[in-house]
Amino acid sequence: MTQRNLSPEAFRQMFAQEQTDQFLLCLTLSHASLATPIRLVRNSVAIERSGATFLACYFDLNLPEDSADGPPQVQIVIDNVNKAIAQAIRTVTGRVKASLEIVLASQPDLVEVGPIDMFLLTSSYDAMKVQGTLGYEDEVLTQVFPAQKYDPENTPGLFS
Repeated sequence: MTQRNLSPEAFRQMFAQEQTDQFLLCLTLSHASLATPIRLVRNSVAIERSGATFLACYFDLNLPEDSADGPPQVQIVIDNVNKAIAQAIRTVTGRVKASLEIVLASQPDLVEVGPIDMFLLTSSYDAMKVQGTLGYEDEVLTQVFPAQKYDPENTPGLFS
C-alpha cells in the first residue's frame, strides 16, 4: 500500500467537526493530437492551478471494487455541457491519458492525492453526457513477471 503524505491543512479538514475547506477532484485528459489538455474540476467554479485553468464541470466516478479478478477499471460520466469533450474524443485516435488529482480549494497547487494516471479505454457520448472506462494500458497489472520462464529446456545450466 502506498503511503500518502497529506498536508497539515488536509488533515485538519479531514478531522474537523465542520469543514471550512473543500476537497476538489481534478481531471486532466491529454493526447498528442490535442492542442491543449482538457482540464476539469468537480466544482461549481473554475480554478487556477499550476498556471492552468481547470473548468468547472460535474463528473462522476465509480471506483472499482477491491478484487483479484482483474485490473481495476473506473467508470466515469462527464456532463457534456460545452461539447468540447465529445468533440475531442471523436477526433482522437489512440488512447487518451486521464490523470486524477485531489486538491484543497484553498491551496489548489498542492496535490494531496495523485496523480493517478490511467487511460480512457472505452468511451461513448450523447447530447447530455460523455461516458467512459478508465484503466491501465495493455493491462500492465496482469502481465507475467518475469517475462522469461526458467525451465530445463531454455536454461539447462540452472538444472544441472
